[in-house]
Order: sequence, then structure tokens, then C-alpha cells
Amino acid sequence: PCVPCTPHTKAAPSPRRPSEMAAPRARIVLGSRKSELAMVQTMHVKALLEKRFPGIEIDIRTSATEGDLKLDKPLAELAAASPGLFTKELETWLLCGACDVAVHSLKDVPTQLPPGLAIAAISAREDPRDVVVFSKKHIAAGVSSLSDLPAGSLVGTSSLRRQAFIRRGWPELRCDTVRGNLQTRMRKLDEPEAFDGAEGEAPRFDAIVLAAAGVHRLGWSARVGQLLGPDLAHPATMAPSSGPGSFAWGVGQGALAVEARAADADVMAMIRAAVEDPSTAAVCSAERAMLRGLLGGCQVPIAVCSSFGKADTEEAGGADAAAAAGAGEAAAPARSSAPRRLEIRGIVASLDGKQVVERSVVLDLPAADLAAVQTAGDEAFAARSAAASDTDPASGDAASAEAVMAAAAKQPALFVASGCHAFAASDVALRAATEAGQRLADNLVGAGAAALLGDRTAPRPITYGSA
Repeated sequence: PCVPCTPHTKAAPSPRRPSEMAAPRARIVLGSRKSELAMVQTMHVKALLEKRFPGIEIDIRTSATEGDLKLDKPLAELAAASPGLFTKELETWLLCGACDVAVHSLKDVPTQLPPGLAIAAISAREDPRDVVVFSKKHIAAGVSSLSDLPAGSLVGTSSLRRQAFIRRGWPELRCDTVRGNLQTRMRKLDEPEAFDGAEGEAPRFDAIVLAAAGVHRLGWSARVGQLLGPDLAHPATMAPSSGPGSFAWGVGQGALAVEARAADADVMAMIRAAVEDPSTAAVCSAERAMLRGLLGGCQVPIAVCSSFGKADTEEAGGADAAAAAGAGEAAAPARSSAPRRLEIRGIVASLDGKQVVERSVVLDLPAADLAAVQTAGDEAFAARSAAASDTDPASGDAASAEAVMAAAAKQPALFVASGCHAFAASDVALRAATEAGQRLADNLVGAGAAALLGDRTAPRPITYGSA
């Protein structure tokens, strides 16, 4: 059965511009987690849709997910037993018609999606790196680096990847799990006594490691004590990314994924036209293909460093590389005929960080192929808009979820579902990037990554019961 929906906000209709093509769907329901960060991200997607389709009516429905509710166990343990910790409830809504799209942090989305669902678009990426937030006593003492912490200091993170890199670069420090949304984790750092209970004192963290994107989106940049990872403006500094003291980010970290029913051509086309960033989509498709090829997830320390700039090495880097790598501004491949060079470095580490396997692949993508990624969304939207009926089954107050899904099933398929990204016929760049990510996974396995992966990974079909 469907999870009960929680109405959150409803956009007031605005006057439609005469020059704007009418959207095939007059109303869309977005599904979101309840946390403040999730809502900030969902409101961003809502704003992109409203900008592209003035006058569209948008509802947001929220739900707590299993990952939000089960805070007493490490993420790796929970993910091993139940994939889709932060997506499953929203995907159940999609499958039963309770919402039209679901907004996720891309790093939370499994590379194997439930049958019938697809990633419709990937947004422009925020900074993909990790940051360190220090306790107030260490801030007062002038601590600005993990290297400044006394031996034995306790660092909190829920990620095995981050733990492995901390143990590799700062073996004198200790790591422990810290769970909860960003506000909860910050309170566990600043007010640990509030979490003391019958079982004893809560951990007294000296620092916690968080994703830079979430910290920036919540307006907490002033609390960043140290930025972990390569200089995004100078991709050459990314090698060797697995050296002691270096840091590589998680697959898809910093980007948003908008998931929809693959057969719902109206919504797929609208989301692609409004949200998709071609450069980020190519980079993240390659990263996700690597992860899928390794059968990796939360249970294994797997990391990436990616850069995306002009194929001419003398011009590579700068704003282009920073944007595509995730510094918050999307590259614009359509403005130049020069090919764009995608370099992705994959890393598999042991849990203690002492063993690392690292390989990289390079791919030059024609600018026209990248431009076609965005054009595919516009063309699909135009086709669906032209074919849209005057009586939209999704816009009537009495329309049922069954009527909406039945109408969607009759639409011609414009996108092919994939665990990495949905493909349109013209998505040559996304297909090439996905193939490059798979080659990288094969190279890592050939270099010995299988010994580090061991039996911790296995194909895990995603099934959500009666949904």
C-alpha cells in the first residue's frame, strides 16, 4: 500500500506568458524528504520548473524515509539489508501515483532503480567535496585542520569512504559514526550532553565531516573549518588523489537527481527541459556507471575525482573545470565548438584506508553531443506539448492516480530507463560517459579492486513489496 502523503506547499498559479509553450502537464506533484536540506533542494527544483513553465501548479508532499528514522545503526549496516534507505518511500509514491517526481540527493540514489522508474534529470552540481566542522573549543583554540587536532581526537562521520580516507591520511585520529540530519549532527558536535542517556554519555566529537554541498545549501559556510579534496580550479592537483592526507568525494555528491516514471513522457520531458545540466549529467553518469560496475554502495569505501574542461590541455581547468567538477556553476558546452574532456579517477579503498586501488579514464566529448543533452529535453517537451490534449487528466481536481498513470502508459516512450540516467535517442554524450564509467570499473577490478570489495558487494534487486 502507498505511504500516506503529507501536503506541504502549493504554488499559486502565475500568469502564463503568451510566448511560452503550454506545458503538457498543468500540475505536478513533487515528492521530498522532510528534512530542511531536502526541502531546500526540492524548492530549488520547484523554482527551476516554475521558471521554465510559468503558471504551472506545483504541490510538494513530504515523507520521512527509513534512513531518517533508523538512527541507531551505521548506514553501512542498514544499507546492506535494505537498499534505497533515503529513496524507497518516495519511489513507492512514484510507483503508486501519489507523486509525479521525487527529488533526491544523487549520492543517495542506488544505481539499480525499481522497474518503471528513471532519473529524468541531474541538476548543476554544487561543490562535491567534503568539509570539516570543528567543535567550538577547537575553533577557539585556532584549529583549522585535521592535522592540528591532538592524537586520539574523535572525528564523526556516517560514511565508510570518509572514515577510510581519514584513517589513511590522519592515522592518529579516531573515527566514530554520527547519524541524523545535518542539524542533528551539528548539535551532536556542539551540544553532545543533550544526547546523553541511560546507556551512557554520547560521543564527544572533536570534529565532524560533512558534504560541502549540504553545508553551503543550508547557509552554514561560516562553520567550515577545512575543505577536503583537490583544488577544483586546478585539475592537475587531483593526482594522486589517493595519497595520504588527500580526499576524494562520493559518487554523485553535490548534485540533485529528479526521478520519475519512465513511461510518463510528459513529466520526463518537462523535467529534462527544466532541470538538466548537460556537463553535470555526463560527469555523474560516468561516476554512477563506475559504481554500478563495482556493485558498490554504502558498504564499501569507493570514491571519485572528476574534472571536465576543454580538451586543449593548455586551456583545461579554471572556471570550466571548476564548474563541471561541481563548484556550483554549470559549464556551457553549447557556447564553444571545442570538445570537452572528461577525466574521472576512481578509487577503491580498504576499510582501514591502508590499501588503495586507483585508476582513471579520459574521454573527449564533442560540444555538439553535450548540447544535444539539453536539446533532447527541449525537443521532447515540444513534442509532448504539441500532442497534449486540451483535457489534461492530471490537471482536474477529480483526476485519480490511476487515470494519470493510465494516460502516461499510452504515451510514446521518449526516454529509455537506466540506473545511471534516462537516455533519449540523441543522448550520445551520456551514453559515451556511461560506457567510460563502466570501463573504469573494469580497470579497477583488473587492478585488484575485487580483493578489497570482497563479499561485501552483491547484486541486490530492489523490490518494494506490493508497490
